[in-house]
Amino acid sequence: MTKVYNSLIQEEAGILSQLRTDHTLLNSKLARIRAKESANCTCGTVIESAQHFLFHCPKWRNEQNKLRETMAGRWGDLAYALGG
Repeated sequence: MTKVYNSLIQEEAGILSQLRTDHTLLNSKLARIRAKESANCTCGTVIESAQHFLFHCPKWRNEQNKLRETMAGRWGDLAYALGG
């Protein structure tokens, strides 16, 4: 997992840390604490979860491509991406 974090700039590593501790501004979290009405992502009708944000949301395709290269065969493995 260190390889993943080491390949990221500080801001990107910070985002992964927030995802790992569930201290995010993703709509799934904001809806849980009643700061947002909907947990859906602005890209469509799916819930804006960590899985969606890291691997599927078209808004973050460029960032996902860099992460995909680093994760290689572990792409899509949320536990690995978050340090599990």
